[in-house]
Amino acid sequence: AAAIAEVGDQPEIISLLENDSAGIAGFSLLRIAERFGDDSEVRSMLLERPSLPSKARQLLVQHVGDALAGFGFVSAAIGRSRTDRVVKEAGSAATLAISAGLEADDLRDFAEHLRKTGRLTPALLMQALVSGRLEFFAAAIINLSGCEDRRARAVLASGRMHAVRALFEAAGISRAISPIFVEAAFLWRGAQEGGYDNAVDYLTSELMDRFRHLRGSHDEADELLDIVSKLHIEQKRRLARLYAEDAAIKAA
Repeated sequence: AAAIAEVGDQPEIISLLENDSAGIAGFSLLRIAERFGDDSEVRSMLLERPSLPSKARQLLVQHVGDALAGFGFVSAAIGRSRTDRVVKEAGSAATLAISAGLEADDLRDFAEHLRKTGRLTPALLMQALVSGRLEFFAAAIINLSGCEDRRARAVLASGRMHAVRALFEAAGISRAISPIFVEAAFLWRGAQEGGYDNAVDYLTSELMDRFRHLRGSHDEADELLDIVSKLHIEQKRRLARLYAEDAAIKAA
């Protein structure tokens, strides 16, 4: 299986994936994803496998996004810049969804994979932090900063403002936007201590209010605040749906 994954052509790869009795190791599935991720048939067969490694799954998600962005009628319908933005946002959401089911060791490996492939961007980190993917966010910051695991987690959990900001900047977050990350981290602490039922709604609302003055002053800040705003809107819609469903049940 490893030999076929390494040198086989598309027909041999299809035959291998169709063989239910074949024992295919995770590294071989990743190699197939690397070689044939742009082939829709191979990609579909790989994504159907529950044992597919997270690194391979994330790589295939990226291929799906690239394929979508490459469709001329999609760009013609909504514009190239909006297509790129939608694909990027969907890829980030899929990456966070993949990370949600990972154990600590796998999460560290996944963060390393994302760093090596240039996916651990400030935008992804902000989306993770604001949406409550705190374990993924911590793993990413530890990987990017090179800080020892226990010390980094202690800083995130109880460190003072300057220590938290220094950790984030050691992870490559620029000084222009590190205050937004610091504020988000402290807001999460407050939300957890206060037992907020709708922590994401509270967090996004507070961030938009506190950094409204940065709008238009810096491209990176604008991108992060756009992410916060979209998450806030999504949260409001989710809460509205829950309220409507609850009202419908009570009225029945």
